[in-house]
Amino acid sequence: MTEETFSCSSGKGKSSWEALVDMESITYEVSQSPYTLSVLSAGGAAGDGSFVVSESQAYGVLAAALALNDIDFSDSNYSAAKQKFYGYFNGWKQMCANSLPAPCQSPMYCQNGELPCLPGWKHKGDLSAIVGTGAAPDGDEDAIVGMIIAVKAVEDDASQPIWYDEVREWADRSCTQFLQDNTSLSSSGSHRLVKLGSCWGGWGGSGNNPSYHAPGHYRLMRDFQASYVGRDYAIPLLGDALTLTEKWNAVIDTSYKFLETTQCPNTGLVPNWALVTETSSQTLAKQPGSFSGSGTPQYEFGAEASRTIWRVAFDAVVYPDESQALAKKFLTPLLERMVDHFDESPTNGWEYFGQSTLQDCSTGPGYVSNIFGSWQFNGFIFGPVYSSLVTEIDEALFADKSFSQEDMVDAACEIVKETDGLGYYPLSWQVLATMTLNGSAAKVGNLISGPPGPTPAPVFNPITPAPVASPTSSPISKPTPAPVAPTLAPVAAPTQAPVSPPTQAPVAPPTPPPTPTGPSTFCCSWNQQECQNADNTWCQASKDRCEGGCNGYWIDPSAPPTCTTSWQPCLNDPNGCCDGLQCIGNQWYKQCKPFN
Repeated sequence: MTEETFSCSSGKGKSSWEALVDMESITYEVSQSPYTLSVLSAGGAAGDGSFVVSESQAYGVLAAALALNDIDFSDSNYSAAKQKFYGYFNGWKQMCANSLPAPCQSPMYCQNGELPCLPGWKHKGDLSAIVGTGAAPDGDEDAIVGMIIAVKAVEDDASQPIWYDEVREWADRSCTQFLQDNTSLSSSGSHRLVKLGSCWGGWGGSGNNPSYHAPGHYRLMRDFQASYVGRDYAIPLLGDALTLTEKWNAVIDTSYKFLETTQCPNTGLVPNWALVTETSSQTLAKQPGSFSGSGTPQYEFGAEASRTIWRVAFDAVVYPDESQALAKKFLTPLLERMVDHFDESPTNGWEYFGQSTLQDCSTGPGYVSNIFGSWQFNGFIFGPVYSSLVTEIDEALFADKSFSQEDMVDAACEIVKETDGLGYYPLSWQVLATMTLNGSAAKVGNLISGPPGPTPAPVFNPITPAPVASPTSSPISKPTPAPVAPTLAPVAAPTQAPVSPPTQAPVAPPTPPPTPTGPSTFCCSWNQQECQNADNTWCQASKDRCEGGCNGYWIDPSAPPTCTTSWQPCLNDPNGCCDGLQCIGNQWYKQCKPFN
């Protein structure tokens, strides 16, 4: 039985075109010919708002594609949506060109093997140069799925856009590059795990991130590649004897098994970071140990982890039949809590979903131990979480309630549509949440109905390896947030939301630490209150490193703060924030945040 999907009632939320227009506040026009757009990111490793990360650019590609698929071809905005997609795609393509020579991508597949299909993670905002090398799969998979959606959305148009053939080929070749360089085969050959990037992460102590796993995306890649006609290069064997479709199925199966090892069974939440190992050819298990990146705590349900909810919800609405058992099992604990903690008539006028809706895990060590503070006010948390409401909830849960699932969806639609004044990361996630809650994501399911039969044998044009360079980073991932200290290489503190978009990223290997420039009692902090991440010797070595590459604060922890520090409430004292911070929020809640 096919699961029912829900969406905003008429007059609730906003259209996908309106949501796409919201992205203009963080979009930079690089060029008019060819039309090229970049999505500027800010916070953490993303820097000061003058850079682009693969994650941010991918949000532009995906959002434009979802809007394009949602708009009727007779709509006056249809041509504009096609043009916006083309601009974001050209930006992505330029990032790939910037990434030559590409570390950890050999052979390369795009542009007849002349370019890597997966760009380095960080570039200048005008796309004139690469800043950080090494691909990151969260951005890669969103961009690839955006290409697939756009191609399928226009393939039956009487006059296809000029970019159709090019994007179609890039989508196929990018799928292959992703499978080759962003996944890792297990020792038994039975599991294929998505890594933290083309050059790092994966099994065991190498570290992993639940929010990078997107089973619905992999189904779209699988089915697109299975139906692709005209491929003129050889699909790599990749160490197993499986067909291309079977390889993708292994990625999907492994992703859900990995999520099961780290999900709290009672609350449905996963942590920002996790370690996983293969225990047999059929099973995976949580591996004990510490791992973190981008300053986000390992066992927090934070700006990294929240994205996992949206990725599974996307699978549930795009592939409702095929994903039903696994997606429903994953989402049910969270949905049950959302029903139990929903207030249809909040006295404060906005708190439909109570603070205790999200709960840490009592199962024991190794699971979620805390929830990101003030999550109700941060779109990068509530956007992905509320998106899950589009999937069918057991009717029995509403037996003694005076509200329905549709009431919950409509409340969420009204919350996520408010994007005025938002910075890059919360804005991007409220845009994607809007496009999920209004039904646009579910419409993707109509584009590809499932794995088709065998396609004609391709004519193989072998691609030879190209020169590669060493990655500019340590084995960690790309962007997320946080009012916490980086745990690996030097990254910047958030400048817009209480989270940095990238979950950390490849950065240059540290050089020998210099002699500290301050008293031995001083340390690097990212909240101006306490020493953080003492084991991060690179950032803790000196004031120059702390306040330079690490974007932290060199503090004396014994001296009490004389002002309101980063990420602390300031509603009652809006002028009391420390230097470099401003009191930002709404009439109910404000925080001291770094200047945008």
